[in-house]
Formats: sequence, C-alpha cells, structure tokens
Amino acid sequence: MSIPINNKIEEQKLIKIAIFKKEIRTTKPHKHQGYFELIYLKNTTGYHCIDEQQYQLSTHNLFIIKKEQVHYWNITSEPFGYVILIKRDFFLQNIDSTLKQFFFDITQLTQIDLPEDTNIDFLFALLLTEDDQTAQEALLKALFIKIRNSTITEQLPLKSGIYSAYLHLLNIDHTPINKVNHYAKLLHTTPQNLNASCQKNIGLSAAAVLAQHIIAEAKRLLIYTDFSINEISLQLNFTDASHFTKYFKKHTTYTPNNFRKL
Repeated sequence: MSIPINNKIEEQKLIKIAIFKKEIRTTKPHKHQGYFELIYLKNTTGYHCIDEQQYQLSTHNLFIIKKEQVHYWNITSEPFGYVILIKRDFFLQNIDSTLKQFFFDITQLTQIDLPEDTNIDFLFALLLTEDDQTAQEALLKALFIKIRNSTITEQLPLKSGIYSAYLHLLNIDHTPINKVNHYAKLLHTTPQNLNASCQKNIGLSAAAVLAQHIIAEAKRLLIYTDFSINEISLQLNFTDASHFTKYFKKHTTYTPNNFRKL
C-alpha cells in the first residue's frame, strides 16, 4: 500500500485558485505532488492533521502544505475558505523576486495564526476571477505581504538568503539527496558557507537540517505505507537497508521497525 496521491491541478496550469469545497468534512490521509497548497479557512471548526501533527481550526486558519506532506481533515461545521495551488515551475519563471522571497518566508511554516481582524478574503476573491499572470502576481504579492506583516515577524525569525534558499530546495525536492555538497553546488556556494548560514540562523549544521527532511519523509513512508524497510531505504537513496536503519536510529533513537510499531 502506497500513500494515496490527490492531485487537484491540471497538468498545463502552474497556479490554481478555488473555493474550499463546502461538502468536505473528513478525508483519508493523502498527499500532493509537484505543488504547494495554501489553504485559508475562516470560522470553521474541527481539526487538520499534517504529518501526524493535529491543528485545531478556529476563526482564521492558514495552512501551507509542502511537497510530500501527508494530511487529512476532520471538519465539524460547514467550511468557508479558499485554496491556492502553486507549482514549483511558477517560481522558476522570471517573476518578481520580492514575491518569491515572501512566498519562501511563508512556506517555512506549516500553520499561521492570523489575527482576528485580518481581512484577506477580498484578495482571494479577486484571484478567483483573474487569469492574467501579471495581475495574479500582483495580487499574490499583496496577499503574501499582508500575511507576512500580520504574523511572520512573530512566528518566523528573519533568515539569510543562503539558508532560505536551502530550505526552498529541500521543500521542492521530491526526495532529498543526502549530500550537503549537492545543495551547496546548486546554491553556488561552499559547504562551509552553507553550514555557517544554517548555524547562524537555526543553530544546526546543514547536515542536521537535511536530516530533518529525510527523517520526515522516512516517517511518512513508515506510517502510511506497507513498503518494506529495504524498499523505503532505496526510495530514500540509501545504499541498503542497514545504512538506512543506522541513520534512522541515530536521528530518532528507534529502528524503522520499532518506530512502525509505535
């Protein structure tokens, strides 16, 4: 059994804005591939579970679902809100660099608590009716600025360019490559500079930041699939199951088999 994949954006589209379906109440664990999902819900009750972390729904809820994250809903009232789906290729185009940075800042979080007086409904409503990419970019920039100014300064410390770009690469990679040097080359820097940037921003080495992403994906596969340990190790680019088991135990204190039994 593999993790169910629910893709809601057409192949030819890079961005999609939609009203959150009012009939959604409970869903089974699933993931999306190839795009970020930004979900805004207002005055909705229940909870949203992302990678086994449960978030209670309240007055203003903003969630960012990143690649490979597994999530599901348990909604107990009629939901009201919007969904924005953004493929990684949207940001590989020649778009406003400030828009990219605001988006990268926001996507470092999974859930954002918005103040009760936050008014962003009208921006989502305008995005729903706009097909022109230049206009979409302007509206997205306004939306991200409003979100960022409302919350990010409290919930997310400022990050340096190298560290922020490193996180973005890890978030868009289908499966992280367990080599810091690989990402340093992509960022046109040295492993030493990348490591120094990680230490300065979060107090962890670049390898430790990378390990967090690899372990997160390993846990998803162990929880939501019946793949063998050998299959998971190959999927995560380990040389063999023994190497993967040692790596997983080093970072979690559990063997993969023992973690699966929890």
